[in-house]
Amino acid sequence: MASSQLQTLPVDTVVVGSSSTEVVAANPRREYLLFINDSDEDIFLNFGEAATTAGLPIAANRGAYELQINSVFVDKAINAICVSGGKNLIVLEGT
Repeated sequence: MASSQLQTLPVDTVVVGSSSTEVVAANPRREYLLFINDSDEDIFLNFGEAATTAGLPIAANRGAYELQINSVFVDKAINAICVSGGKNLIVLEGT
């Protein structure tokens, strides 16, 4: 997002389970997503399908992943999973 377009983005914390957990629903108006792993173990993402530990890893202890409007995944439902469950994933979403 260009700095002139930045607005206050809602911040949500999702508790990720040891089975696939939806962290954001599909949204065709979405232009931006930021995920921050606020836990002590890696969290794995998958786009449009159930998450597995073979998905995109976000490193423990504040690892992050960003999606912008030009990403083919930005409007998809996104699911996450972690090994032990009960781990926090911070999500910032912009439309």
